[in-house]
Amino acid sequence: MTKKLTLKDIAKSLGVSTTTVSNAFNRPDQLSAKLRDHIVSSANELGYYGPSAAGRVLRTGRSNTIGIINHAEFSYALKDPLAVSFLQGVASVCDRENMSMMLLPGIGRSDKEFPAFDAMVDTFIIQSCFITDDLVKRVLAQGSRAIMVDGKIDGLARVTISDKASAHNAAKHLLDQGHEQFAILSFQLNATERDNLFSLEKLNQSRHYVAIQRLEGYLSAFKAAEIPQQQILIKECAENTGDAAYQVSLEILTKKKRPTAILCMSDRLAIGLMKAANKLGIQVPDDLSVIGFDDIEAATTCTPPLTTIEQLGYEKGQLAAELAISDEQPESIELPAKLVIRQSTKPPKK
Repeated sequence: MTKKLTLKDIAKSLGVSTTTVSNAFNRPDQLSAKLRDHIVSSANELGYYGPSAAGRVLRTGRSNTIGIINHAEFSYALKDPLAVSFLQGVASVCDRENMSMMLLPGIGRSDKEFPAFDAMVDTFIIQSCFITDDLVKRVLAQGSRAIMVDGKIDGLARVTISDKASAHNAAKHLLDQGHEQFAILSFQLNATERDNLFSLEKLNQSRHYVAIQRLEGYLSAFKAAEIPQQQILIKECAENTGDAAYQVSLEILTKKKRPTAILCMSDRLAIGLMKAANKLGIQVPDDLSVIGFDDIEAATTCTPPLTTIEQLGYEKGQLAAELAISDEQPESIELPAKLVIRQSTKPPKK
């Protein structure tokens, strides 16, 4: 095995001090441009390309890296349209600032194995619905700043959208059209329970901030219309995927008294629902009105085009990254989200 070159080896070969070689790589302003270029190019020819990243972090206390604690598995973060858009927003800031980004799982590991504890990053963006206050405290104990996205933890600045108000507006749109029989396709409220049975107890115990806000928004509109919560069929989907929604939707749509309108917490759930409706010969929107959430690209290309809530994932990622690296004390930001009316909703049949 070839011996790993060190600063001392390079200094000896070039006939300069170890400090001079170190300055060439770490403090170039301490040397003339000519000397610095000579040392770096000569070191590269010898097979040395600079100190290790770990060594640089130990020496400077900075890694120039943003750590993103994600609420799902890596495969989800890299294929879900909204999650990808968010990461692209973070990446745009990293590109501009010559920084790196590190994706860290926020679930599926024991507290002792939580990857953020060992991550060499300068700051964190936490986009994890089920992360606990204790885990966040342990992350912050490392001396890193953290920004919360789509969640709420005391003491952390956060970037969110107007989930509750937007969900209220979506439900009100259906009420204004004259619908009276409703269902809601919800995200999973608890990280460990995989059934689709909703209960107020599960809602009260849930840490899923987005699901809570959207449910409260939907239900507030129904309450204003004097429709009791018990009259609304609420089903949880184990995953935010079309396949998960398809299976739950078959159960909803084959009930003797099925709803005429269904609110979905994401466009992926709504598209899965519409596939189930099509399978059963139920026409959207003639027999069933559907509203999604997110306004991903597929919302405009599905049949029929989906009425939904538009949220700006890319801009959310940009803002989170800006706050994470800012030298100033960050303040929470709530981005607007608006109802986009397309062809998946209409008044119910008389």
